Formats: sequence, C-alpha cells, structure tokens
Amino acid sequence: MYLAIVQGLGWVLTRGLDADYAAPTTIEELWRGITVPVLVSPVFVCAVVAVLGWWRPVLVDDRPVRRWVPDTCELEIQIEGDLVPPPEG
Repeated sequence: MYLAIVQGLGWVLTRGLDADYAAPTTIEELWRGITVPVLVSPVFVCAVVAVLGWWRPVLVDDRPVRRWVPDTCELEIQIEGDLVPPPEG
C-alpha cells in the first residue's frame, strides 16, 4: 500500500507534465512527483497506526535492550584514536 501511495500519487500528480521518471527538471515536477507523495506517506502510516490502536507499541518499548551501546561507542573511539598516527613536526 505504501508503494502504491508513493508511486501512484506521484504518477497522478505528474500526469499532465512532460517529466521523466525520477528526474525532475523544475521545482513543480520535484514538488508534485517526489515531495507530495513522500509527505503523504507518513500521514498514511499514522492513520493506519491510529485505526489499529497501536500507538503504545509504536512509541513504548516494553522490552528494553541491554546497556551495551555506550560501551561499544567508547571502545570504537578508543580503537580509532589508536589508529591515527601522531602529527609529525
């Protein structure tokens, strides 16, 4: 359905224009062919989430992950720091 919105809406909005696929040459072609379908897509997703009543599962994680992410980032910085040679001079 998402693909139908992006592709179909882009096709419908650029029907009267002489535009190539995914190659806008004017601001109007860019707006009608890419920007509007991409902006309509999150609205569609929010509407589906609202109809299904899934806001809590979407916004809240009942099963959080371990706290390993900051440790991994610190280790990566330390490793990359050791790989850079000191400046000469």
